[in-house]
Amino acid sequence: MLVEPLGLNKLNYISSKEEGVSGNIKIPKICNQTILLLVIVLTFSFINPLGPSFSNIKKIIKLMNSEEIILTHQRQTLDYLENNSTPNDYLLMWGNEVNLNFSGGRLAPGRYVHIIPLLSEGYVSDSSVAAFIEDIDQKKPIIIDTSRTNAIVPSIFCKDCRSSAISTIVEFINANYKVIDEVGDGTWLVLEYSGPNN
Repeated sequence: MLVEPLGLNKLNYISSKEEGVSGNIKIPKICNQTILLLVIVLTFSFINPLGPSFSNIKKIIKLMNSEEIILTHQRQTLDYLENNSTPNDYLLMWGNEVNLNFSGGRLAPGRYVHIIPLLSEGYVSDSSVAAFIEDIDQKKPIIIDTSRTNAIVPSIFCKDCRSSAISTIVEFINANYKVIDEVGDGTWLVLEYSGPNN
């Protein structure tokens, strides 16, 4: 069975003999619609932000620089943990930077090592959220809010927190934690337990 690339059918194929080439190879005859389609695709590839152009090269360099900013935050966070905590302390990265738990030698306080699963309404049960809050209450982790550099992550002080799970956790944290420092040139907030039995 012959596969028909770009919507070409058998009528759009000509024999290589007709083109003056020896052999029985069939060569696709490109129709006007296909040429028009290629012109449109190529034109939009240069206009499109993902297509090749000098402005897109600048965008790629900007993205690479933003990665460097994240790495700077991560280095500063690891320095902070080394100077202000012990390996026995727990760390909750409010975001998706769980690599810092590993790199810093600090365990997450509970089942959710990052908050991304908690963002989807109904994804976690009320009992799972309660167990996670209990883990935070018992283990009293250092919390680092990375929301300022991650558009997906709501602030730890959010009012409209995108899910009831996040709202419940944020309510507990706001009642029992306070901001004590900043890392990443003041971009990531460091919170410490200040609730009862402290």
